Amino acid sequence: MGVFATKELIDLNYRQPPWSVRYPELLNILEDEPLAPKGNVMARNICWDGKWGSTESKAQPYVKFEDNLIGVDPRFVAKPPADFRLAEDSPAWKLGFQPIPLDKIGVYPSDQRASWPLDTAGARAAASPERKKSP
Repeated sequence: MGVFATKELIDLNYRQPPWSVRYPELLNILEDEPLAPKGNVMARNICWDGKWGSTESKAQPYVKFEDNLIGVDPRFVAKPPADFRLAEDSPAWKLGFQPIPLDKIGVYPSDQRASWPLDTAGARAAASPERKKSP
C-alpha cells in the first residue's frame, strides 16, 4: 500500500458519511493501486500558445481527457490577462464550455473578515520586500 496521504485519508474517516456518500468511488482507494490517478478527468481546458500534455506516461491510462481546446485560438474577448472571457464565436462553446461566474469568485463581504472593504494597500505593504528586510 502506498503511503502518500494515507494517514490524512484515514484520519478524515473517508469510509464514513459524508465522505462515503459524496465520494463512493474512494471507498477502496487504498486497496487497489492507491497512488494511481484513477478517476481523474481533464475536461474543458484551454491551452493556446503554450505547452500541453505533461501528464506522466504511466498515469495516462488512468486519466480521462475530454473536450479540451488545444492549440486553437480560443477567441478571448480581450488579450489575456486583461480578459479571459470567451468571445461569442469562440470554438470552446461547441465543446461545452460555460461562462466563468466571475460574480461568484473572489473576495466577498463577511462578518468573519477583519476589514471591509478589503484593505489591499495594507496587504501590499505587508508583503513588500522592504518590510521583510532585517533591522
